[in-house]
Amino acid sequence: MCLCPLAERQVDYSAPVFFPGNLCFFASSLIVKKMYKIPDLTLNNGRTLPIIGLGTWQGVPGEVDRAVGEALKVGYRHFDCAPIYDNEEAIGNILKKAIDGGEVTRDELFITTKRMFT
Repeated sequence: MCLCPLAERQVDYSAPVFFPGNLCFFASSLIVKKMYKIPDLTLNNGRTLPIIGLGTWQGVPGEVDRAVGEALKVGYRHFDCAPIYDNEEAIGNILKKAIDGGEVTRDELFITTKRMFT
């Protein structure tokens, strides 16, 4: 059993996807009744930034895209990425699929990255 803070209940899972920081998403049996509003901060330009984001470090393609897809379903709109993670293509593909499918608009998303210094 794992308590997912956005599901408000304990659920059994058969194919969990785990990430650092004790975040877990469920590939098969998590049923979310409604989308949850994640708290946000208002930026000086008036946009709101969700204060909880999904980190994608160590997320391998095949797992990270499932996790991002599930995160979108429960209300995540902030995703932390970096080229060095070598998973941005998989993340980009699932975000494009969600945007094209009407699940989310690009304006709702905050996608952060890191710049490598040379």
